[in-house]
Amino acid sequence: MERHDAKSNSLVPIAPGDLMEPLFFEAVAYDIHFEKLDPSATLKLPPGAEARRVRPDTEHHLLNFGNNVGFSDLLISSSGGNSRIRIEAFSRKADYRTDYVAMRDDVSAMLRNLAMAANAKTYGLAAPAKDHYPTLVEWFALLKSHFDDFIKLALGIAKNPHSALAKKAIAVDTERARRVSRQAIARALRSENGGAAISSLGIALPRKIHESVSTPTFDTPENRYFKGLIKATYRNIRALSHVKESGDEDADLQSERKFFDSIRPTLQGMERQLEAVLRAPFLGQVADAALVLLCHKN
Repeated sequence: MERHDAKSNSLVPIAPGDLMEPLFFEAVAYDIHFEKLDPSATLKLPPGAEARRVRPDTEHHLLNFGNNVGFSDLLISSSGGNSRIRIEAFSRKADYRTDYVAMRDDVSAMLRNLAMAANAKTYGLAAPAKDHYPTLVEWFALLKSHFDDFIKLALGIAKNPHSALAKKAIAVDTERARRVSRQAIARALRSENGGAAISSLGIALPRKIHESVSTPTFDTPENRYFKGLIKATYRNIRALSHVKESGDEDADLQSERKFFDSIRPTLQGMERQLEAVLRAPFLGQVADAALVLLCHKN
């Protein structure tokens, strides 16, 4: 794959994972040209794209994200397989780029602490035995040392969550429809209709037809993982806050109770902060993800 380099005004190779400057912005129209040697190859563009010219070996589409920012996918399918390109549309506000760079640098600086991204799993892989999983007490010791950075990052994500565009079909009056696909028209004309008649073609239009509209959504894989991670961390903290002893028959029960009593206020404070994150309005639109942090009680 190659991308356009503004400095040299030429195409340069790019590998998966390489960083590059923002390419797509909101409220800008882009001409997408798709050239193919395989006639069966198809290109699926994000919502908001319009086909301008479709030929057996080339296609021309116009893509405009409108006022929407966030991630979108381009899917190329052929007899040889499928390819997916994920792009991000950025805001055109003057200060957004500075904010984005600052947020990116903050996240990059915290990557070494993102044992949080797989809390217990990362800790377990560092243990002497492969089948070892941390106890809740070990997990708490790890979490406590990084919780301030963790909650700061979580609040930053909740304040500026990523979104994507989702396409759906709604029934509207035929004379008011503007974005109707060829498939919707073909389906409508195959049925008997009681709408306006076009005598020159010998057909009648339906009174209503399905129009394709695009709406922003927060229900993305990234946000589902984020919600699952916060909820799994919250469940473990609540479980630990109710523990009074480890269950080790050789342990000093009085010392154990004092220890769990001493960390309980800290755990309750963590609970309240995670509850505040989980109350973020956008998470109400995000589906629950089955994320489990593997920890033993003892």
